[in-house]
Amino acid sequence: MPARVRLTYDGKVKVKVPGRRREVFEVPFLDKYRKRAFRNLRFTLQHLNMEIIEEESIKRVIEVSYEDEGVIHNHKLQVEDKTLHALFIPPQGTHRLCPSLKGKYKIIFSYEGKGVFNASPVGELSEKEKEDIERFVRYILRPHYSLAFINDSALQNIQNKEANNEVATQILGNEDSIEKRSEPQEVTDAIRTEKQRKIQKHKHQGKKEKLFISSEKVTAIEEIKAKIKKFKPRGLKENLAYRRYLQALSYAPDKREEIDKLFYNEIVERKNFERFYRHLYLLIPKLIESALP
Repeated sequence: MPARVRLTYDGKVKVKVPGRRREVFEVPFLDKYRKRAFRNLRFTLQHLNMEIIEEESIKRVIEVSYEDEGVIHNHKLQVEDKTLHALFIPPQGTHRLCPSLKGKYKIIFSYEGKGVFNASPVGELSEKEKEDIERFVRYILRPHYSLAFINDSALQNIQNKEANNEVATQILGNEDSIEKRSEPQEVTDAIRTEKQRKIQKHKHQGKKEKLFISSEKVTAIEEIKAKIKKFKPRGLKENLAYRRYLQALSYAPDKREEIDKLFYNEIVERKNFERFYRHLYLLIPKLIESALP
């Protein structure tokens, strides 16, 4: 009886050889991050004014190898997948980073797994155009996407409340922002006053956090560096944060001590990803806004 090879609903390939225990293989582009990754990519493209032209269904072939009676067999399995096609018009302010991009470009995004997409430009392009599109994706699109992916709960608030990307909206996102017309005017005024108070409170949050940090136990910078050197990122969030930490060091080596302290306090010690990114982008704005070619 031949081996039975099938794709499960949760994106795994199961191989059952008669007389042997079932083997399970992961399909990278069908992992648990897939739905979340597509949602955040759509948000990021819209945020960068890139129009999604179409969503194309494609078939990808994965090859599974298994042993049966001492013989290695290779089984090819077709799996349904999709790609996003987006129209890219270089926005103003990116001419220094991408000087050769002056037209409209089509980019196809294919999911590779673990929250990562591959971006491929379509059409006859010069080598300089290809290089500039790669720069745009690497230095502008991917940092925006990574931040959106990590702050996914905030993104859901924004989408569900049909609000903008202001932090104040994130704070108020879990509240009922729809005021019933039947409520007395005093209740309506009280709700508005409470919302204004929370927004005002958040505006001063940066100062409070700095005071909080300064009052904590100070760890010697040599000890911080040693612990960061031993740090082994686990999972998608820690890997992304570690990559941004290394990128920050390459952008601003003169701020090495500040970056080290921030990474140690918020990632190594507390796993506070949101606060880490918020302070990192305040410390080095060009991580998102611009990059040297």
